[in-house]
Amino acid sequence: MNLGREIGGVGWEIGGVGWEIGGVGWEIGGVGWEIGGVGWEIGGVGWEIGGVGWEIEGVGWEIEGVGWEIEGVGWEIEGVGWEIEGVGWEIEGVGWEIEGVGWEIEGVGWEIGGVGWGEIGGVGWEIGV
Repeated sequence: MNLGREIGGVGWEIGGVGWEIGGVGWEIGGVGWEIGGVGWEIGGVGWEIGGVGWEIEGVGWEIEGVGWEIEGVGWEIEGVGWEIEGVGWEIEGVGWEIEGVGWEIEGVGWEIGGVGWGEIGGVGWEIGV
């Protein structure tokens, strides 16, 4: 069954469930919606908003300026954020990412395959463990 409707500046469409509105709306494969400046979309679950939003495969969301995305678990924020495969996050200017465990910061940070440090403002070290 396919449900869907659009109203001048308002409307929505459903594959599973969903709708969109000129400036507001959402669409669902599983569940989701998007709004010109606000909205979200779900494969599993998720949504995105022009300036705010998130999307989930496992779980996650992203916001222009703030947001995160998860495969395992994680999020990223423009300016601040992190992403996880195992576990990790990265921040523009500060952040870290983990496959095993680790993080990196612009100017400061470290990353671990086994264990290791990247470089910190001209100082750093790396370990093969």
